Amino acid sequence: MISPQVGDSLVPWWICRERDKTRPQYGKTKWSASLRDMDRPPVSPTKLLAHWMEWERGESSPGDTLKNLKIGGVREILEAMASDESESAGETS
Repeated sequence: MISPQVGDSLVPWWICRERDKTRPQYGKTKWSASLRDMDRPPVSPTKLLAHWMEWERGESSPGDTLKNLKIGGVREILEAMASDESESAGETS
């Protein structure tokens, strides 16, 4: 029996390791950007609370709530609160 060679029309592309090297690497493009690179709206605690209350009422899934909180800027609020707390703890001691 003749074994198929790389480039042979009988061999699917996903089997040929040599051809895999020439395929584009998805997810490694120079265009991939995160939300940090884009312009963000200002953080609104009122909107974050509204998203949280939707979840408490059962109107949105936990995944959607987490997505909305992350996009809404809950990280920035928590970082600001943590830095304020560490500054006030440094002043009292």
